[in-house]
Amino acid sequence: MIRTRSLLLVSLLTLGCGRTSMPPRATGPGLYTAEDFTLTLPVGATVRETQRSDAHEIAIVSPDDSSYTMFVARYQLSDSLPLRVLVRREFIADSVESKQNGWGVPGPVRRDSVARLEAWSFEPTCGDCTMFNTYIARGRTVLRFQCIYSENTTSWPSQRVAYASMLASFRWRGA
Repeated sequence: MIRTRSLLLVSLLTLGCGRTSMPPRATGPGLYTAEDFTLTLPVGATVRETQRSDAHEIAIVSPDDSSYTMFVARYQLSDSLPLRVLVRREFIADSVESKQNGWGVPGPVRRDSVARLEAWSFEPTCGDCTMFNTYIARGRTVLRFQCIYSENTTSWPSQRVAYASMLASFRWRGA
């Protein structure tokens, strides 16, 4: 708990300095505890924390570094927007970028849930990969879960299980 707070403090101190990566933290099976949420992680998962100028982000990576990778980004909104509106804006931005790069069209925005909480998702385009962005919010805090799928489609069932398990374990702290 103290180490998590220390890492978060260091991350927050680097807020205006671009993207700063923290050393990986081996965990699991166990609970990843952030300032405002918790997630249960698969056995052997490693968490890497980064700080960008616009968001705090963690990468949850499988022990073999290829079975699954989930990014969780935390954004603070300056104004209060319905989650669906925010996700539609993200979808539009992805659509513009996709068109400029000839990547195709992102998947539609759809209603979803994370641990029985309202969520909205879409499949962004990234050229040669498959991923899904799922967003939840509490107040002005928004979390984006980005699940990256392997080019090897035979690994998708095990990746789906890992992602579904982590998302089902999500809990807001203090709620």
